[in-house]
Amino acid sequence: PNESFFINTTMFNNFFPTMMPPRVFEGTYRCNSMALKGRQELEGGGKIILPSSALDMLAQLNIEWPMLFELSNSRIAGKRTHCGVLEFTAEEGRVVLPYWMMQLLGLEEDGFLKIKSASLPKGSYVKLQPHSSSFTEIANPRAVLENRLRNFAAMTQGDVIMIEYNKRNFYLSIVEVKPASSNKAISIIETDVIVDFIAPLDAPSSPPLQRMDTSGVPTSPSMSIPSKPVSDVEIAKSMSPADRGGFVAFSGGGHTLSGKKPSGTSSASSSPVKTIKPISDDDLYDDESGDEDAGFKAFSGKGNSLRGKK
Repeated sequence: PNESFFINTTMFNNFFPTMMPPRVFEGTYRCNSMALKGRQELEGGGKIILPSSALDMLAQLNIEWPMLFELSNSRIAGKRTHCGVLEFTAEEGRVVLPYWMMQLLGLEEDGFLKIKSASLPKGSYVKLQPHSSSFTEIANPRAVLENRLRNFAAMTQGDVIMIEYNKRNFYLSIVEVKPASSNKAISIIETDVIVDFIAPLDAPSSPPLQRMDTSGVPTSPSMSIPSKPVSDVEIAKSMSPADRGGFVAFSGGGHTLSGKKPSGTSSASSSPVKTIKPISDDDLYDDESGDEDAGFKAFSGKGNSLRGKK
């Protein structure tokens, strides 16, 4: 059976000489964004939609799978990126892609996009930089990124990609990719890629986040990300009322009627309290009293009888 198989393969190649190394697919299409075509859910990804005629041409050219492409704007030199294809359901002569790709290439709706087939090495490493520190404040950024990168097929160094999570858009710069290649791009399909982070653009003093691979296992404990971020409420609860500068119950000082400070108590106030001397009957009617510091004496007043002075 093995011999007949090899013989049949040789005969097949003789009858179909078109079985040769893959050629290059190249074409120019008008572009539209995913949102404009009602595919808003595909905006946070890195794949495009081509017309069915492109699939026929790719098959004739013997383009290898997975199909990867280089996108460029012929009117702006140096503007290019790489992507995969999601499906072949676009209108003829048109290509549908995420709007962040159009912004990256300097394209507007109905602009002309040049597409060329590309062969990229399988990636082993990519370094990302979030544009906002709010990305590091979500519950589990490592798991979110691992899930969202499944919507991408290629990574190009220097690109700014966009992912969507919880109805919010997060932008990340691709700082470095490995292995190095002439087009500075890698394929991330069916390969284990180590993803590393550097400090967000708006938080230069922040330490780098935890490194991970596509299996979700941390590979370098450069920083531990808590499973749940510490909120302002939790921080406030851990502080005493005095540290927060708020009201402290029962922290005032007390005084007796005699003006003496009660024993066993201490005043929480930082400013001294002035003692006020109580006024006695002698102070009211006897102007010759010179003892201003004498304290109050109970039942020390003078009494009189209706019958006369005894």
